[in-house]
Amino acid sequence: PAVTDCHPSVNAVVSHAVTAEPSGSPRAYASAAEDVAEQARQGKAVYAFVLGLISREKDAPPAARLDPATRTRYLDENRPLLRSIALKHNNSMALYLLALDSGDTNLLHRAADAGNVQAQNAWGKFLFTQALSNPQATSNEVEQALRVSQSYFSKSAGAGDPNGLYNLGMCYWRGLGVAQDDQKAFDCLRAAAEKGHPEAINNIGGFFRDGVFVERDLEMSAKWFEKSASYENAYGQFNYALALRRGEGVKKDEKKAVKYLEKAADNGCAEAVNTLGVALWKGEGIAKDDYVTVITIGTILSAQPTTTTTVEVNKVQTATALVEPRYVIAIIEPPPEASICGFAYFEMVNNEYALTCIAKSQPSRDTL
Repeated sequence: PAVTDCHPSVNAVVSHAVTAEPSGSPRAYASAAEDVAEQARQGKAVYAFVLGLISREKDAPPAARLDPATRTRYLDENRPLLRSIALKHNNSMALYLLALDSGDTNLLHRAADAGNVQAQNAWGKFLFTQALSNPQATSNEVEQALRVSQSYFSKSAGAGDPNGLYNLGMCYWRGLGVAQDDQKAFDCLRAAAEKGHPEAINNIGGFFRDGVFVERDLEMSAKWFEKSASYENAYGQFNYALALRRGEGVKKDEKKAVKYLEKAADNGCAEAVNTLGVALWKGEGIAKDDYVTVITIGTILSAQPTTTTTVEVNKVQTATALVEPRYVIAIIEPPPEASICGFAYFEMVNNEYALTCIAKSQPSRDTL
């Protein structure tokens, strides 16, 4: 059987589940997983193998959540077929799936060179990460690795792959492995956005909001953010919430903004958790609730303690619902002249509250 004849949803699932830059659409990921699960239930080998791979992800969509025994069976029973197809025919999809299964970067490299666009993205990202994380590498070595990384993104983009277009656009935007080029960056990201890449759609919205590459247009910006949000992209939801909260390019609606902040927070956007906490604390678009604010803000304060300073605490809310009840979170409102604001993290030490961590940010309309 030819892997290249697989249902198109295989590519959709694989592209979201592995190390290639994800498009950031939980909705599309879940839909693709449902398609693959249905094919797997019909006994189709490649789909069963892909479903087994997806089920190992901690954020696997509901349709791909298998019990350990089923996952092992799907992988073990179908691995020989994939290996035969990959090695006998140098099939790029089979090579890529085996690379995901084993973590073998040599197989990943082979899959990329054989033309699999997901593998090209993953291999490019692997080279990119290696180049920037090696403290022993010289600047020339880093630059060479980035150029090679960019070349793989370019191959994927040339095949019309949205993730490849997005990654290539980011390279042009940041001047990584290629000369910085605003127009090429915008063109690549716009092309990815037009193919439904939610992260790229969100970026285009940001360009129109901030007047980057294009003339500032808040109405256009809000439309792009709303479109990204419709794919359940966390940052699209967050940015659309900000537009609603501020009345930028769209009618101001604090209640609707809160709904999008809640969605973005549920999808893992820490900035949305922060802004939602502010809304709760100030009662903007939602009933004021200091206690819930404490719990909400507590979820984003996960950095290691950087200082220990005993402070006098007023109006501290005891967060008994936190995993570790000994911790107390206080919302600190800075004086008007403060250049930094944030949420302080306190721990009970010798019957006193000691400041162990603070999440800082530059002042804005969405921080305290």
